[in-house]
Amino acid sequence: MSVFFPRGLGLVSGAISPLLLVAHAAHADVSAQDVWADWKSYMVASGYEITANESLAAGILTITDFEAKMTLPETEGFAMSMVLGDMRFEEMGDGTVNIQLPADFPMDIAISEEGEGGVSLKVAYTHDGAPIVVSGDPEAMVYDYSTDKATFALSDLQIEDAKDEVTFNAFEITFNDLESRTTQTKDGDNRSYDQSFTSESVTYTVDVVVPEDEGSFKMSGDMADFAMTSDSVLPMQYLGNAAGDFSAALNNGMAYRLDANYGANTSNLSVEAKDGSFVAQGEGASGLMNLEMTEKGLNYRASTMDMTNSVMGSDIPFPMTLSIAEAAMNLAMPLLKSDDEQDFAFGLSLRDFQVPDLLWGMVDPTGQLPHDPATFVLDLTGKAKLLFNFDDEEEMAALEKGELTPGELNAITVNELRLSAVGAEVSGTGDFTFNNDDLQTFDGLPAPNGEANFKIVGANTLIDKLIAMGLVQESDALGARMMMGLFTTPAEGEDTLTSRIQVEEDGKVLANGQRLR
Repeated sequence: MSVFFPRGLGLVSGAISPLLLVAHAAHADVSAQDVWADWKSYMVASGYEITANESLAAGILTITDFEAKMTLPETEGFAMSMVLGDMRFEEMGDGTVNIQLPADFPMDIAISEEGEGGVSLKVAYTHDGAPIVVSGDPEAMVYDYSTDKATFALSDLQIEDAKDEVTFNAFEITFNDLESRTTQTKDGDNRSYDQSFTSESVTYTVDVVVPEDEGSFKMSGDMADFAMTSDSVLPMQYLGNAAGDFSAALNNGMAYRLDANYGANTSNLSVEAKDGSFVAQGEGASGLMNLEMTEKGLNYRASTMDMTNSVMGSDIPFPMTLSIAEAAMNLAMPLLKSDDEQDFAFGLSLRDFQVPDLLWGMVDPTGQLPHDPATFVLDLTGKAKLLFNFDDEEEMAALEKGELTPGELNAITVNELRLSAVGAEVSGTGDFTFNNDDLQTFDGLPAPNGEANFKIVGANTLIDKLIAMGLVQESDALGARMMMGLFTTPAEGEDTLTSRIQVEEDGKVLANGQRLR
């Protein structure tokens, strides 16, 4: 599906986001028409055509038969429509406006693209009927919303050309004791949003039946103390139909930042299929996520702490419980095409990963190996060039056909590499640059120049234990020891080896000063 289809989905999210807007100001001066005009202007700037019936009486503006439609001229056949339930904007006499949504607020959304089929869905937003309170002034509106319980539920989903309809018995997320606050300001053609959102607890349920696989998928869970803050800047002139240009928007100030965290959480997963079943239960202590997007690129980080997962299934001979103290990931990458080098980063850490004693008993029944938790850490940074734009359909098509090089790797630094398990540990660092004009020396890869340094502790002891357990043959162990002798040298400390791997500009590869290539 083209890049414009997910853009449409993003605009749907932006259009319904006012349902969770919030804030309070002591001295306010907005009218019902101000608030409604602001909603309309945002959606029109985003490329929608708006139709609705408006009725104003005694300071109450009632909106009925609301429908928003969108087509993208640059993508033939793309269309989207959204129908919302009735809304009421009521002036409270103190300069504030209450936006009153029904306790059961329906949203009907349809998306289609030529050659891709269509999708239609019905979403119901239910709450206790509390109003959204709007204050401030037309150039800087603030929204305040608080409700004991708010639920988004998918009640129906239809996918054209699907061989078998997927049945959604349940697909919903509920926020308990929800409070949110948003401050929206206008600065020329830009809009800025500062938002906070808290919920004492969040629960979710998914129950799907898939006829083609003769099975089902069920997932549920909860998390406590959910909190989120976000800041965004939207240059409105780049959000509409003809001007909808992600790259141009970034180049003209579009920015987004989100920070979210949560406390204790649980999850349940059940999969039934004609060829087997799988069940998993999990719990964790806390988690967080950070996301930032600017013209400098995308930065993402997420982690969860103290997770325990129990799994069992038709292909698993016995129930297993796995635990990990921390699982974390970070990613940084450029988003805009550039002839200049840009920063990138990737990190992954799995700290203190433990498997059950029952599984250890199968592998090491005599207990010869240390059963300490395992840890894996990888931390990379570097420089690269992105040679295409994500929103350029011609470049994306050329990329898929292999007619366009996606980018160049210019430099990479291994800040940390560490793997520790069964009493042994490998750690290392490295720093390399790459010559993209030399694709011959290393068979089509940019020629590297730099070095990496490694430290290995406990390798020989581990090999001895694996031989004693019968898991490794003496002949295989001899080959492994010879390789270690070729690439490593003894260092201070018991059963400790080091290795220095160098790659020179002329293509020479050295290990501890010995030429390998």
